[in-house]
Amino acid sequence: MYNRSLWIFGTIFIGLFSAVYSVASDNFSVIDSSTKPSGEYSQERLINSRFMRAVMDGDLVSVRDLVSKGADIKHRDEYGATPLIVATMMNHIDVSKFLILKGAKIDDHSYDGSNPLQNAILFDHVALVKLLLRRGASLEMKGRYGWNAVETAENRKRKKVLKYFETEKILTAH
Repeated sequence: MYNRSLWIFGTIFIGLFSAVYSVASDNFSVIDSSTKPSGEYSQERLINSRFMRAVMDGDLVSVRDLVSKGADIKHRDEYGATPLIVATMMNHIDVSKFLILKGAKIDDHSYDGSNPLQNAILFDHVALVKLLLRRGASLEMKGRYGWNAVETAENRKRKKVLKYFETEKILTAH
């Protein structure tokens, strides 16, 4: 039941995300909610839109290139998601590492309360959980459901993450 619900949620979320960052024509007119009345897009907005798309796709080469061209590591989409939140949701470990090294906030959250560690736990991405905890992610930070990291893993029955928490004695400490 939970796996099917997670799959449905993921499919819907990815579909919405793809629609927001899709390419509308050859001149890369990006669909977003903050278009200028003239229909023109600033160079900054184009770079950040391409950047978020590259993050979502896990395209580390493009992510690096766009950061070198001025893409904002702290950019937020219309849902308040940062590039690191998107990368962790999509299980893009190399992109996540790069963003962290470039200064992305590990404990930042979107408008609905999701954060990188909670996303990694919800999608049972153990390698990302390890990375985020090594880089200082807070186990106590509450996510969109009002649970801390351990509560999220327990309540959503994320077996791989729970096993990791048990191995690392995280469950007994909380």
